[in-house]
Amino acid sequence: MATNVEDDDVHPFPEYLAKEILQDLVVKSLLWFKYVCKRWYTLINSRNFISQHLNYHENNKHPKVLICAQLPIVHSMI
Repeated sequence: MATNVEDDDVHPFPEYLAKEILQDLVVKSLLWFKYVCKRWYTLINSRNFISQHLNYHENNKHPKVLICAQLPIVHSMI
């Protein structure tokens, strides 16, 4: 049986961390990511975030590299 969960009830990480991660993205990506959940939509469309995003990208011209590693899946015998 499926349960109905509101976006506000599920937070995989704190808002300050989401803000920091989203701030690094280019505008084209933000246009896609704002539809992930209501929380991100509100954040990305806020005047404060838009202003901070613009200032951040004007001052940081150097591209950043994100390195992702796939961690091995550990199965528990419990």
